[in-house]
Amino acid sequence: MSAGALPAQVVIQSYVQTGSLYANDDNHSGNLGATAGSNGNPLGEDLGFSINFGGTTYSKTFVSNNGYISFGEGSGVYVPVPLDATYATNESLTLPIIAAFFSDVDTSAVGTVTWGTGLVDSHAAFAVKWNGVGEFSNGTSPNTFELVLVSRADTGVGNFDIFLNYETITWDHGNAVAGFHTGAAATTPLYYQVPGSMTEGAFLNSGPNALTTFTNTGGAGDFLLSARGGTFLSVAPVVAIPEPSTYALLALGGGLLLLAARRRRA
Repeated sequence: MSAGALPAQVVIQSYVQTGSLYANDDNHSGNLGATAGSNGNPLGEDLGFSINFGGTTYSKTFVSNNGYISFGEGSGVYVPVPLDATYATNESLTLPIIAAFFSDVDTSAVGTVTWGTGLVDSHAAFAVKWNGVGEFSNGTSPNTFELVLVSRADTGVGNFDIFLNYETITWDHGNAVAGFHTGAAATTPLYYQVPGSMTEGAFLNSGPNALTTFTNTGGAGDFLLSARGGTFLSVAPVVAIPEPSTYALLALGGGLLLLAARRRRA
C-alpha cells in the first residue's frame, strides 16, 4: 500500500494482502455461503495484533462490503445508522463497529475490497481498502477510501490508532456515517461519528463536510482516532483544508498586506 497510497495516508511498509471480497452487494468476509472468489476466514480476519476496543480484546475482525469492519461476527447491513447513544437500541446492527464510509456499497459492477497487514512507523498495522467501489444498484461512480488499524502496544497493552483516509467520495446512498461504536456503550468516548454523518451529501467531494478535504491531523482526507486503555482519547477538531486556489489567494492577500505596510512605513 505504500505504492498505491491515498494522498494523506500513513505509509504502510512491507504490506501483504491477506484477503479480498468477491464482487457482491451487502456481503462480508467470513461468509461461507459465498460461491465465488475469496470470502475470508469464517472466524474473522487476523489483525496480526490484539486491540482493546471498549474493554474487550479482539485479534480478528470482519470486513463488510458496505464500508466498515465489525467485531464478533460479520454484517451485511447496508442502511447506515447513527454511531451515537441510539446505536445500541438499533435492531439492525449492534455489533462493535469501525466505519470508514458506512453506506450501500455495491461492487457487482465496479470496485474491489481488499485487506492485509504491514507496518506503520515500525508498528504492526491492518488495512482495508475500498477501491473505486460503486453504489447500489450497480452504480459505476467510484468511491475510494481506506481504514487502517495501527497497534500502539508500545504505549500499553491493546492500545491502537485508527486512521481513516479518503481519496474520492462521489456518491452517498442512505446518509453515510463514519466513526466507531463499541457496541453497548451509551456514552462517549466509547462512540464517535465524524461531523457530517447521517446528512445526505455532506461527505461528497463537493459537500459541506467533504471527507477528502476535511481532517483532524492537518492532512486533507486524513482522520485519526486513538484508543488507550480500552477507551478513546478526545478527538481533535475536524477542520477543512483550503483548496490550492484558496492558498494562492491567501498568499496574494498576504503579499498585498505586506506591500501596503511597506508603503505606510515609507
